[in-house]
Amino acid sequence: MGLLRAFLASFLSMGSLVLVALYLGVYYERQNDRRILLANEQQNVTLRHELGSRALNGVFPDLRFLAHQNELMDLLEADTPANRARVCQEYLELSRHKGIYDQVRYIDEQGMELCRVDFRDGDPVSVPREGLQSKAQAYYFEDTIALAREEVFVSAFDLNVERGQIELPEKPMIRFCTPVFDRSGAKRGTIVLNYLGRTIRRSMQEMACPNIASVVLLNQDGYFLLGRDRSEEWGFMYPDRKEKRFQAEFPAAWERMKQAETGQFTTASGVFTFAVIRPLPEGAISTTGYRLANDNAQRQRMDAGGWRLVLVSLIPTEILRVHASGLVRNAAAIAAILLLITGAASYAVSRTVMRRKISQLMIAHMANHDALTNLPNRHLFMDRLTQTRHMAMRYGRRFALLFLDLDGFKTVNDTLGHESGDEVLRQVADRLRAAVRTSDTVARLGGDEFTVIVQELGNLSAAEVVASKAIDALGEPFLLGEGEARIGVSIGIAVFTAAGQETPDDMVRMADSAMYVAKRVGKNTFRFFAPNEAVPE
Repeated sequence: MGLLRAFLASFLSMGSLVLVALYLGVYYERQNDRRILLANEQQNVTLRHELGSRALNGVFPDLRFLAHQNELMDLLEADTPANRARVCQEYLELSRHKGIYDQVRYIDEQGMELCRVDFRDGDPVSVPREGLQSKAQAYYFEDTIALAREEVFVSAFDLNVERGQIELPEKPMIRFCTPVFDRSGAKRGTIVLNYLGRTIRRSMQEMACPNIASVVLLNQDGYFLLGRDRSEEWGFMYPDRKEKRFQAEFPAAWERMKQAETGQFTTASGVFTFAVIRPLPEGAISTTGYRLANDNAQRQRMDAGGWRLVLVSLIPTEILRVHASGLVRNAAAIAAILLLITGAASYAVSRTVMRRKISQLMIAHMANHDALTNLPNRHLFMDRLTQTRHMAMRYGRRFALLFLDLDGFKTVNDTLGHESGDEVLRQVADRLRAAVRTSDTVARLGGDEFTVIVQELGNLSAAEVVASKAIDALGEPFLLGEGEARIGVSIGIAVFTAAGQETPDDMVRMADSAMYVAKRVGKNTFRFFAPNEAVPE
């Protein structure tokens, strides 16, 4: 009897512990599995949002380049077969290289296509004269021809229409347009890039987790640009689908998504993860008008903030329930242990791999950046200067190199100490970054010497503006723990033109020489390089 009592007591106590441990294991595994599922969905949406935004933003440099193309300027001065052929050849090369434009077009001020390249079955084709069409009544031409210089029009994300009918098979499209001005400043038409929307749609479809999440892409009005099935897509272009909008099925979710740019929330329908894509740059416009389904609608201008795409992932409640019940059915002591071991091992391996990748990235970053200011160092600066020179020569652009040397920095080091001097250099780097465009490069060559590469220089005044901003920014007092410090800066500017033959080293020497001239005439100012003022080496 005593043996039986002891056995039962031990069995019941150990059994209770096992049951409690198993219950807790299953419970926490369900919670953890849900967190991982939602985190993965959030990561997928974020990744595709970044890819989509980057793809659309990459169109604008092509658009502006074509609007200022030398071959096009020649065509505007003399409409000859040779000049047309040169423009079309440039369009062919762009279309072949990028592979994302269904059409590359120049339309004159009367709305007539003069040069057009179509992307057909993976190959660009120049359309002969007899195949060119008048687009005078096209909404994108009417809206674009009214714009000022450098303004951009971006159409709705819709289906391509040829001669008044939706092209079949359906071809999703976004039109990026900008007006063209000739060398005398007269408006002479528009550049139109028909961006193939299938690129974005395909990347969104690939992100979906099979049998778990449904992924849709919406426009700002809630119409499906990518739906769960094709019958609900492009409702604004088909009269029989005009009621098929996201908010008709999920009104509460739509209202929540209108209040934020990204998010993840749960409703009775399931878990929604969303991110808003806003590809229009500042100053661009679009319209709210759609074709075919609303031919009589009055279009309204819409600024950069109004045009948006909404990427949405939905994990239905039924899927979440099935997912959770599957874990419960498979729960057992051995399964729980194996899951724990597998989870721990996976976490350990992932952490090791991640640490290794982070270490590699840190090593690569340290090799190309200044440790004190986190600016590009001399090696990375010379690489970017070489690339900038190459692009300038290839596309007929100008750029400027600014060589900056701090005035009075040695006094700060001597009076307040090296730690204060280091802090001044860090603040100098921050102020210079804030004073230039994101496309420009700020670098530290060493000591108190900095450089700035000013990309795509329109005229000399642009370089003067950057230099003046730098002088003003560094002229403000530096607040340090040991007190207040003031410094100045002398700047030398060297300008590279497409006709120039200066090497990157020549550019550095020229800017450095101009900087010494600036110091010689009084410091805290800037000077452009002039051979007659060059300081002997």
